[in-house]
Amino acid sequence: MKSVANKILLISLISITHTVQWSFTKANIDTKHKVTVTKETSKKNNKENKKTTTVSSNKGTEVNKIAIVVYTDSEPIIITSLDIDRKSLDGQKRSAKEVLLERLKFYEATEYYKISGYQEDAEKHLKTIKNEYNLDDSQLASIFKESGYTLEEGRKELEITYAVRRLMQELVINRIVVSEKEIKDYYEKNPVHICASYKVRKGKVKKSVLTQEQVEDLLKTGKHKEEIVWMSPYWIFEDELAQHKKFITTMEVNAIALSETSGDAETSDNEYEFVQVIKTKPGHLKTLKERHNEITQILRYPKYDHYMEEYNDQLLKKYEVVYY
Repeated sequence: MKSVANKILLISLISITHTVQWSFTKANIDTKHKVTVTKETSKKNNKENKKTTTVSSNKGTEVNKIAIVVYTDSEPIIITSLDIDRKSLDGQKRSAKEVLLERLKFYEATEYYKISGYQEDAEKHLKTIKNEYNLDDSQLASIFKESGYTLEEGRKELEITYAVRRLMQELVINRIVVSEKEIKDYYEKNPVHICASYKVRKGKVKKSVLTQEQVEDLLKTGKHKEEIVWMSPYWIFEDELAQHKKFITTMEVNAIALSETSGDAETSDNEYEFVQVIKTKPGHLKTLKERHNEITQILRYPKYDHYMEEYNDQLLKKYEVVYY
């Protein structure tokens, strides 16, 4: 069950580059203003409640402490030591900063940008998992429990994931533009050569069927080739050929050559193995058209990292964060 659980939870986290659409409405709030409403009240309450508390979890009774408090224009965001210690749905350990940034982004997505649809996304995803693996709610709950979450906590984590991804789509991914000049420059500075490839097929015939003279005739004229039992043809690149198979690169199309048998000694003693070249593709330099999408993705990554780091810095400056 555990291997299935891990697989299910891994596919629960959608790719950051997955395109999603939603209604995006920005609230009328000054993004440069550090929000301080309710700060003093929250600070006072936090000092009074900073005593160590115990909570029940799937691991038993654990000590929980307030680790981080973020002051917003509504209720403060409180992050506890257990929030930081708990692994993500895909089993990854996260740093305190990663947990903090995720909570800040969720707050921005839901309270500042008023993003909608993320709850439906999470519910749809859970329904897809249940249908694909034929699970009911109790079985799904058991899977989340193995990763340290109740079913409701797991659903909430998925909601956070989808809300944050939707936010990142708008604020980060949609800003990434790779120009044709950048693509062309990269292409010219980083050429990729594709080596020659060969469509070949192997065949075998028992030595009792053909004499040595008949084998020689077969190789020279093709006579007796109907005796060969051929396997399905396949493509292979020149750099994938073993050293003792390099002779294939010198063969003409439709030519047949005697090859070493790939089986055990007994098979080698009883059978001839042949190889025939059916088609060849010469080596060539990959064209810009062939590499356009690949290069675009390569150039997007550093831009994504830059915009993401820029946004993370803005978030940490926008709100007052207190560490305990």
